[in-house]
Amino acid sequence: MKLRYVLLGFCIFWVLGCSNLSDMRFSQGFAKEKQMQLTRKADVIVDGRTIMSAFCIYLNELKPDVYQGGEYFVVELSSEEKVSAKALRFLLFDQPPVEVKEIVKNPNHLQEFQKHSQWNQLFLVRFAPVWQADIPKLALLVEVDKFAMKFDYSYRINQR
Repeated sequence: MKLRYVLLGFCIFWVLGCSNLSDMRFSQGFAKEKQMQLTRKADVIVDGRTIMSAFCIYLNELKPDVYQGGEYFVVELSSEEKVSAKALRFLLFDQPPVEVKEIVKNPNHLQEFQKHSQWNQLFLVRFAPVWQADIPKLALLVEVDKFAMKFDYSYRINQR
């Protein structure tokens, strides 16, 4: 009789293990995977303590049909104290941005970029268009006070 319960339990675990119950939790779809591949992270660490973290997403490669007429980035900053937009300096190939907007309430076209925390700051940064030959060397530099964070987009994962 015990053997029957053991075999029944084994069969139930085997059937559950072969099912797709968790498939939706791990499969985000192509757009979400590409967004993750285009996300870069940088930290400012002073005396072994992280005082600022930042996430950056290069939007032109993520949604080329939406973001045209320049190079677009979404930058999310997490710090102990709020950083003013004037204290930030963004550079792309040593050139300043055309426009920097702090996103307080996400507009419709940026709904998929949720902040990691409600206290983080989200910025949409637009630069003048760069030459197509320079795209493989793309690196955004973010300076805050005396600290600098570099988001390097020269590394690519080829899609097949």
